[in-house]
Amino acid sequence: MSDEAQAPGQAVEGDLPAAIIKRPDGIFFAREASPRSCLSAVSQVFLSSSYFAGLDYAILIKLLYNCGPDLPANLASQPMIRFAASIEPFHPTRRTLYKAVKLINGEAEYFFEPVFFEIPDMPAQPARLNFDEFVSDMWVKGVRFGIDAPAIRDVISYGRVARIVVARRLARRRDVTRRSRKCRRISTAAMRRARKRWQARSAGFPEPLPAGQGQCPPAAQGAARDGRARL
Repeated sequence: MSDEAQAPGQAVEGDLPAAIIKRPDGIFFAREASPRSCLSAVSQVFLSSSYFAGLDYAILIKLLYNCGPDLPANLASQPMIRFAASIEPFHPTRRTLYKAVKLINGEAEYFFEPVFFEIPDMPAQPARLNFDEFVSDMWVKGVRFGIDAPAIRDVISYGRVARIVVARRLARRRDVTRRSRKCRRISTAAMRRARKRWQARSAGFPEPLPAGQGQCPPAAQGAARDGRARL
């Protein structure tokens, strides 16, 4: 999830940014395009009331933010990387199906429920959400990273009513470093406390005697055995 915000652009499918290539077999990122130019191009498409149909979200996030698993070797070696099937218009009547998202402490929470088309002078018509549209709508609302694609696809496909965390913020490098240092400090302090407890516990026991000391002489051991036998 990202806190970035941009004003809506005026990009249309016939005037795509240079980083995106449209072909009959899909939508591709140009190999020479930088992550920044790809991010700007994707944002331009989303903010122009369009969405990527047949979107491979894992590839999209990998190329935009370098997060997630590495690309397959056969895909990484291609001159262009396919990440969607087509670019489609996101009609206003469809966009109204998507409700507000709740942003709390770096997490985006969304309530999935049955949706309907509101048509004047007609009963409400049942409708279904679409994952690709959902990604576009969340982008416009500021959620631009960390969408839990499997969970959302599952809720949409089964039409379940559920309130779930749909995305988590991208951790900044300095935040990760700070947490790592804090964990090391906590770990070191815990080891020191454990060492002190062990030393305090060990102080209550006598030091072990050197070998040969503190043992009964053989005669005394024999007498002890005789005494036990008489008992």
